[in-house]
Amino acid sequence: MESPPIASTLILLLVSSFSLYVPLYMLSFLHMLSFLTKNSFSTSF
Repeated sequence: MESPPIASTLILLLVSSFSLYVPLYMLSFLHMLSFLTKNSFSTSF
């Protein structure tokens, strides 16, 4: 009886979720950054 390669499936899942979430986080971060800069500019000027 062969046990399924849990470690490899876990790594694959982790990598796929990582590659999926990183662009989302970067996008939201950039959005927040632009929002903050816009707000600071509007308040300073």
